[in-house]
Amino acid sequence: METLKKYKNIFLEVFKKKPKLLVIIGLVGVLLIFLSSFFESGDKREDTTAKITAEEYCESLENKLTNQIKDVVGGDVKVMITLESSIEYVYASESKNDESEVEDAYANKNQKSQKQKQIQKSYITCKDENGREVPLVVTEIMPNVKGVVVACENGDNEAIGSAVTSLVTTALDISESKVCVLGTNMQ
Repeated sequence: METLKKYKNIFLEVFKKKPKLLVIIGLVGVLLIFLSSFFESGDKREDTTAKITAEEYCESLENKLTNQIKDVVGGDVKVMITLESSIEYVYASESKNDESEVEDAYANKNQKSQKQKQIQKSYITCKDENGREVPLVVTEIMPNVKGVVVACENGDNEAIGSAVTSLVTTALDISESKVCVLGTNMQ
């Protein structure tokens, strides 16, 4: 704590004697920030908003499962996954509610006017790397797994088939009825 007070006092003494120094340091800092926007950083980051296809998602799941099953049972393993749908994208939007009263031309004097409600929905857009206006994606909803077929050495063995089924149902959070494990002829 004493060291901090010491540096604070030194800092205050220097800037009391030379206040222009503080202004110059501030301007140099602002100038450096401004100039940094013109130079590309060597650390290019991957675009995290890139959309993937359902096929790429399915292939990724198949590869991960294949590797996990190979770790458990060894040997040659083939996995096929079917999906219920494709990837669903949820876009950013804004809604405007308009409520107005409309009188019925045939209504009698005792009848109240009807309220009519209109909702206008518009999507929020942003510019992509090509300068085109595209809707802003808020989230991606990955499709549910419809079924999995696994073909592996000794998959017809009850113990191995059960272990593989357990692995797949746990990894994908699906029921056993959606998993089929088969043995392969590796002779």
